[in-house]
Amino acid sequence: MVDLAEEPNTPIAFNQLPLSPETLNALNSIGYQHATPVQAGSIQPALEGKDLMVQSQTGTGKTAAFSLPLIERLKDEDCIGALILAPTRELARQVMQEAERLSSHVKDFSVTCIYGGVSFDEQVKILKQRPNIVVGTPGRVLDHLRRKTLQLTQLKCFVLDEADEMLSMGFAEELEDILKFVPKQRQTLFFSATFPANVKRYAKKTLNDPIALSFLGEASSADDLEHHYMMLPGVARHKHLRNLILELNPERAIIFTNTRKDADRTAQMLNKYGLEAHKLSGDMDQGLRDRVMKKMRDKKIRFLVATDVAARGIDISQLTHVFHYQLPDNPEVYIHRSGRTGRAGAKGVVYSLASSKDLSVIYALKRFHHLVLQERALPTTPVDLNLKKVVTKPSSPNVPKESLGDKTRSKKETHDQAEVKRAHKNKVSGPTSIKKNVKVTPPIRSEVKPDTEAKPKSSQTESRLAKHSGKRRGSSRRPKTSTARQLLEDLKQSQHLDTKKVIHLSREELEELAQCIIASDRATELMRVILQALQMSLKPVKPDFQNRVPKKGSSHTRVSKNVEALHPDKSSGQSPQLYINLGRKDLRGGHSAVKECIAELGGLLPEDIKQLTVEESKASFVVNAEFQDDLIAAINGEELAHKTLFVKLKT
Repeated sequence: MVDLAEEPNTPIAFNQLPLSPETLNALNSIGYQHATPVQAGSIQPALEGKDLMVQSQTGTGKTAAFSLPLIERLKDEDCIGALILAPTRELARQVMQEAERLSSHVKDFSVTCIYGGVSFDEQVKILKQRPNIVVGTPGRVLDHLRRKTLQLTQLKCFVLDEADEMLSMGFAEELEDILKFVPKQRQTLFFSATFPANVKRYAKKTLNDPIALSFLGEASSADDLEHHYMMLPGVARHKHLRNLILELNPERAIIFTNTRKDADRTAQMLNKYGLEAHKLSGDMDQGLRDRVMKKMRDKKIRFLVATDVAARGIDISQLTHVFHYQLPDNPEVYIHRSGRTGRAGAKGVVYSLASSKDLSVIYALKRFHHLVLQERALPTTPVDLNLKKVVTKPSSPNVPKESLGDKTRSKKETHDQAEVKRAHKNKVSGPTSIKKNVKVTPPIRSEVKPDTEAKPKSSQTESRLAKHSGKRRGSSRRPKTSTARQLLEDLKQSQHLDTKKVIHLSREELEELAQCIIASDRATELMRVILQALQMSLKPVKPDFQNRVPKKGSSHTRVSKNVEALHPDKSSGQSPQLYINLGRKDLRGGHSAVKECIAELGGLLPEDIKQLTVEESKASFVVNAEFQDDLIAAINGEELAHKTLFVKLKT
């Protein structure tokens, strides 16, 4: 391949090239005075009828480079003399429009475009008029060829625009079938930004002794664009993209996403914050796509959110920025996307939101494509942005253990304990005389009378608490500690443990029992007996609370509740329930759609979302404790279904 990148970049005027007066007049009317390097290097050999493989970045004038020779060779013909294939409908229409402009001063010269999504019969009528150049997409062109509504018997030139993309999009089989209808004696031109191995193999079968030209060193994304990328701390992207756009305030930009779903969500998010955006993706009907593209060219749209359907060849002037909402897996796709800005020598800037899995793409762009990508910090949230709906990640409450224990104990109180509490509450008046979170009785390691254990401190509040504790100890009911000590005495005497009594112990009583055992001279032996007894008593309980609902008040109910107290799982102790403002009305698909959405936004698998309960406009769920903080940080501030999502601990 001849590399013309290092040759002197001396401007060549179009009147220095072997072009007819009609073509020069058309160029003058458009305002084209000088040829770009790819045009200057390709027009002459193409006019001589040679096969070409031309490698050049997008936005460098490739369309005119192959259109001008076709016009010159076919201006005196009355047949379909050239077939140009493009990978997308938008690119095909753009090639047709450019060819029409370049041939506007040539008498009786016509160009037509055929692609899917529009009336087949209307295209048949146009083809019967025998246009000089037919531009189309592979699928629709093959349909016409098979129905014999398109005849290529007099074809002189076959052109593949964006050949690499054509093959990567799965058109190889269609191209093979189209070649069966194309005369073997023809000129073939391949134009593309890259020539990977599959394109070279296809070119070897299709072209006849081609001239390979490379213009990668000309004004391209490596030279005329600024490339920046920002590493994301998690999977959240919307809020960072929003903040970046508000900080940069670009005049006009394209935002590329990898999926149609992300294009939908991103466009909705931008419109919500007053940043007018339109979506362009393959699932839109052709009429709507055409209207969106026309508005973008007429500068009536500021932001275009697009999938890769718009990445190839779309010529929109005065785009100042390109944003990669997600980096593509293929570095060459990045180059094609980025080529939408900085066209025809204008300065452009490219920003990418990257995660750790994108590091290989960034490395390839630096190492093999010689791009200078600069890492920059993520922008902060603008102060004037209304984010009242966004709830920041709740901090872990710094609560004493006694408070948590009291909360748990209050849910598991026996009837007798509740009666004691109510009786005491009636005796004490004033809000300052009751403190739930203070434990005044120290652990008992020996047989000391309760009345002499707690000594009041100097604080007036603590004196009241000590007095209050003394009243409780002096009540008619037995102290809690006696149960633990009685169990220990029974165990010492009989080597037998009543497990039901152990299960009914509160947390304080369990601590009391443990401390008494530690202080005993037979601690190891006593612990072994307790563990064996508990193990034997818990074995038959497991199938009962897993496979059937126990009757209210039964022993199985009490046992299962206390099993949770002894063995807290992640859903009860370590992983509290989370709440999200996302429900059935926000997504189609109900329960499963909400689960998949939470998992996708939080960077988890659907099976990681447990105990999901979905209501009309909200849902609650549980995730493992190790994922909890990351999930909250990832989802908070994300835009979905015309609302700002937030996740918080369910109280």
